[in-house]
Parts: sequence; structure tokens; C-alpha cells
Amino acid sequence: ANQFYSATNATITTDDYANPAYKIRARKLTIAPNKYFEAEEATVRIGDVPVFYFPYFRRSLGSRANHFDFTPGYRSAYGPYLLTTYKWYTKEKLDGAIHVDYREKRGLGIGPDLNYHLGKFGDGTIQYYYANDDDPHADNSQTNDIPHERHRINFSHQTVLRTNLTLKAVANYQSDSMVDHDFFESQYQANSQPKSFVEVNQNWPNFTLNVLAQPQVNDFQETVERLPDIKLSAL
Repeated sequence: ANQFYSATNATITTDDYANPAYKIRARKLTIAPNKYFEAEEATVRIGDVPVFYFPYFRRSLGSRANHFDFTPGYRSAYGPYLLTTYKWYTKEKLDGAIHVDYREKRGLGIGPDLNYHLGKFGDGTIQYYYANDDDPHADNSQTNDIPHERHRINFSHQTVLRTNLTLKAVANYQSDSMVDHDFFESQYQANSQPKSFVEVNQNWPNFTLNVLAQPQVNDFQETVERLPDIKLSAL
């Protein structure tokens, strides 16, 4: 038999602290263990401050469940902020996320992520992010050419064309040199100048053939263009 638990004027959170940084406060909360929970007249709160209202909110508790993630915080360059991500899944071939972020000093940032899984045709990711930045020089006082409208597009695809023959394509476009620095700091620290390229590799028992094409996509980056480079190596 199905088990349900209900409560009125209840609070739920994934923040494991006595005083959670964020929580959902609902007039009525219903939980089906390991299946889902439903909240009616639900308010998302950062501390005790309400920031978003749902007349009805349902979240599956399965392994591939559509759900919201909320990341509140404060930084001197942002002021108070709330990063909101809605993660979604289809049966197998598609999944992704939609980002809606608000930073008090910088404004609104939005964008989707799409991951596709095409079996023998390969796997890939497409990401787009747009920010209407109210103060683009808050972190970049030495850089004078940063626009208010900022965006980036990331694309990657990899597939096995046949046995020992692989193809990888990557494209990274940015509106300015500091967009990752300002909004995707961990990615910027890992790779401050992401490259765009198409690479094909063929492996034989004693030889490897590599074909690499690398265009310059962002004018502000120093890129060694390869159109293309071909290398045959003996093992």
C-alpha cells in the first residue's frame, strides 16, 4: 500500500543545518517516501526572506527526477544573489537545465543547458548563458571594453565513427574576455582561455593518425590557428 505523510504550515530543505540558509515553507506538504513530495502555497525563503512563490510545487524523489536547485549567497561583487537551476530529464536521449540567476548589483542572468545522447552518433552538450550586467567593471577595473550585454556559447560533441576512429568537436564563443571570470569562476580557474577545435584520431596497431583543425573564434584570445594540422605517429 502507498504511504503518504501530510503536514500543514511545514518547512522542507536540503540544507543540513539547524538554521538552513534556504528552505521551502508550504501551507500544506505531502510526502510519498522515495517517490515524491508536493507543496501547496509554497514560498522559497533565504533565511527568513521570501524570494519566490509557487501555488503548487511537486518534486519526484527518483534518481532522474526533474527538480529545482537554489544557491543563495553574498559576494562583494554581486551583493546578495540567488542562483536558480531547474534540472530536467527525458527517458534517455535528452536532459538539461535552465538557469535563472539574480545578482543584486549585476542584474539578471539566464540560459539553458542541453545534453544529448545519440547512441552510435555520439554524445554532446550545448550551453548558452546571457547576462544583462548592470556593472560589468565591478571585478574588472583594468578592462575597459566589457559590454553590458554579455553572453557565451559552449558546444561539444564526441563520437566513435568506427573501430579506433574517434571525432571530437568543441566550440567556445564569448562576448568578452571576462565573462567566465565573472559568472563561472571555477571554470575560468580551470581553463581561462578555452579552445575551439575539431579533432579526428585513427589508431592502428603500429601507427596513429591525428587531424586537428583549430580556428580563432574569440578575437581577444591568443590562438595558434591550425587549418588543419595532420600528424602520423609510429608507436
